[in-house]
Amino acid sequence: MKNYADYEVIQLTQQLVRHKSTNPGVYETEVGNFIYDWCSKLPGVEVFRDPYPADPKRFNVIAHLPGEIEHPNLVYISHMDVVPEGEGWNCDPYAAQIIDGKIYGRGACDMKSGMACAMMTLKSLAEMGKKPKHSFVFIASFDEEGNVMTGAEQSMTSGWVRADSWVADQEPTKKEIIVAHKGKIWFKIHAQGRAAHASTPWQGIDAIAAMGEVIHGFRERIERFPSHPELGDSTVAFGTIAGGINTNVVSDQVDLCIDVRLSPPTTPQDAIRILDEAIADAEAVVKGVKVTYDIIAQRPPIERDPDAKLYNAAIDAYRKVLGEEPVINFFSCYTDAAVIAGSLSNPNTMSFGPGDLGVCHKPNEFVDCEPILEVQQVLFQLAKDMIF
Repeated sequence: MKNYADYEVIQLTQQLVRHKSTNPGVYETEVGNFIYDWCSKLPGVEVFRDPYPADPKRFNVIAHLPGEIEHPNLVYISHMDVVPEGEGWNCDPYAAQIIDGKIYGRGACDMKSGMACAMMTLKSLAEMGKKPKHSFVFIASFDEEGNVMTGAEQSMTSGWVRADSWVADQEPTKKEIIVAHKGKIWFKIHAQGRAAHASTPWQGIDAIAAMGEVIHGFRERIERFPSHPELGDSTVAFGTIAGGINTNVVSDQVDLCIDVRLSPPTTPQDAIRILDEAIADAEAVVKGVKVTYDIIAQRPPIERDPDAKLYNAAIDAYRKVLGEEPVINFFSCYTDAAVIAGSLSNPNTMSFGPGDLGVCHKPNEFVDCEPILEVQQVLFQLAKDMIF
């Protein structure tokens, strides 16, 4: 077995995991400063902290290797934040131990191993000592685990990412090339009724009963949306619900948060329409109730563009390095690259990284070491093919 601890990309992954960056929690400052210092040591690389105006303590780290042509540029973007560690670990979630060829720790898979691969690509490009034709930008983003994914938005606002950029994030894809994403929209729904004694329910307006009608109506309608050959069906998850006073009291109010994932051609506007219909039906059944909602977040679905330059270059780089055909797949979740694709209508976006999404956001998160080495090589080959 290889001594994985001898490989720089493995060591870097461990260092990144050991810098706690929970969201919510301590956030990204400590790991962001580490990344800034690490990138600042590379020859010819310009490094910046790009602060978020609404909260300057949070920032993207930008590492820029200038080319003869600034745009289109190649952008590798990896998020610094991780979800809180939670309970149930069999090891220290921030020790980044290597056990049986796996690195264990919060963020090891999502996505500090992928970030290490991107950072090592930057280092390898810088150490070539040759000015590329196109600029290369590594972005360590903040707040990917938040509702709005503000770091990706900031990268566009600041001009580092444009509609003509080639953008890859390093999310855990099991080395699959991900070029399609379901859209999403999150709703917070409020039903306002009137309290009454449970023995005389006709004197009240049952908010929970009304919300039950909303749930039933929305689920029934979303199942009618067409399926997509790659992305499958649109789905809804009823994430949280809170309301009522006591068992013997007609509920006067209730709040429900739902997560809707949308397959093309279904759009967030379609989800809004069927929610409006479900609410109208609920208000007709439960007389006097008032149901309102806020949209917490929304993103359009992203479909694969078979002619996109980055997509085809990634396939070629994978073949060159690993000598086999890559798996092309989709994500049901949303990533920084998908935010950029949806916001800028940019077809040249993708996700590619080590690790399995199935072990993320759980106790005993881990990433296998061997795919880290392979992804690093593919990302370096892809960068050379795109910018030189």
